Amino acid sequence: MECDSTLRLAPSFMDGALMAAAAVPDSVLIYVGAACITEHFHNTHLVADWGQDLVLDGPRTRLALTFSDLTAGVLGTTQAIEKTARRILAVRRPSCFFLAELSRVTLAGEDLAGVAADLRERTGVPSVALSSRFLTRDHDAAFRAAVEGLADSLPDEVFEGGPIPGTAAVIGYLYERNEADQRANVACLEGLLRSLGLDPFPTWLSHAPVSDLARAARASVLVALPSGQEAARRIRARSGAAVVEVEMPVGVAGTEAFLRRVAKAAGSPARPEAAVAAGLREAWLLLERAVLTRLAGRRVALAALPEWLPGLARMMEEDLGMEVAVRLRRGRAADPTEPDSPASQAPDRDHDPSVLTWNRHLSRALRDGGLDVVVGSSWERNALQGDVTEVPFVEFGYPCFAWHDLTGRPSLGVAGVLTWAERLAGAIR
Repeated sequence: MECDSTLRLAPSFMDGALMAAAAVPDSVLIYVGAACITEHFHNTHLVADWGQDLVLDGPRTRLALTFSDLTAGVLGTTQAIEKTARRILAVRRPSCFFLAELSRVTLAGEDLAGVAADLRERTGVPSVALSSRFLTRDHDAAFRAAVEGLADSLPDEVFEGGPIPGTAAVIGYLYERNEADQRANVACLEGLLRSLGLDPFPTWLSHAPVSDLARAARASVLVALPSGQEAARRIRARSGAAVVEVEMPVGVAGTEAFLRRVAKAAGSPARPEAAVAAGLREAWLLLERAVLTRLAGRRVALAALPEWLPGLARMMEEDLGMEVAVRLRRGRAADPTEPDSPASQAPDRDHDPSVLTWNRHLSRALRDGGLDVVVGSSWERNALQGDVTEVPFVEFGYPCFAWHDLTGRPSLGVAGVLTWAERLAGAIR
């Protein structure tokens, strides 16, 4: 069955809201809407995340629906949200409410931020509004709103005593699913901080509860990934910590750049190049063999989330000797530095791929030099058409329906280079 050619393949605002709430295990997500949210969850998030604990049986479930989307424009959402919250509080007390809305509620002009503030005052539970506001907003907008709202909701008492010297926290990691690959990436991020002599506090977000996330208020260095920069600034405004903005530590060069920037901000004497070299030393012979016998000169088509795409493309070219023939950014904004910039409608755009856009790029790459492997999420895999369906496919990114990690193979740091070499070499014929 062929897909609708106009179907967009970037994760939606709803996906971002689900991922953010799932990554905070003592939160509850109240969605202003009805059955379509449950349907999307069961068709996507539940299949992609074998470790999810967002929707469970009975009172333990953390996804609650108001079932008010058809009447919200007339009656407003405040009453429906408060009623839903009261029902939850009758059986459990979450550390945080996330409030999200469907686009029809946005169009009705509801002030979700005001509703969240009112709910917090009435219940005493920190409440964070995830307002879609613009219909072009994607997963990243929801995730940014979540971490920024969490930063704003930190109580004053967790800042008492000021920053603790020699501590750091990573802010803005998109914890896509509660599986071993994501836990391995978190361990990598925190391990990189340890290699610089820093004591890491729990990563935002990493399936750590709100009480653990609050320790970032005492960190002396806030390491801000792209989606966490504003949240880090908001914490700094109250704590006085140093903020260092970094890209994802993907590949050898990306890992060195990450370590170099954090070391400078923390005043660490550690040498990043030495740490990376030590990580490569034991595995170098196997990596070299994989590159020389299977990967060098091979052509790859890559579709990845905005924070991953530059580092992955560079790693595949510089560390694995491959040629990146197609690179598509799975984000709605035409300008990734301006999250609210409108999406392009050009069929050959390099971002927010539709089924048509994706297959145009792939067909051109096949014609101009062939493809040896395609990398993307399950949505990109399911959208393949024509001859490219015969090209080996490696799943990566949200959502992955077929690939699940039970052992813990990171995609970040030096260890991530080995993971990618293993997965790509195993797929290429």
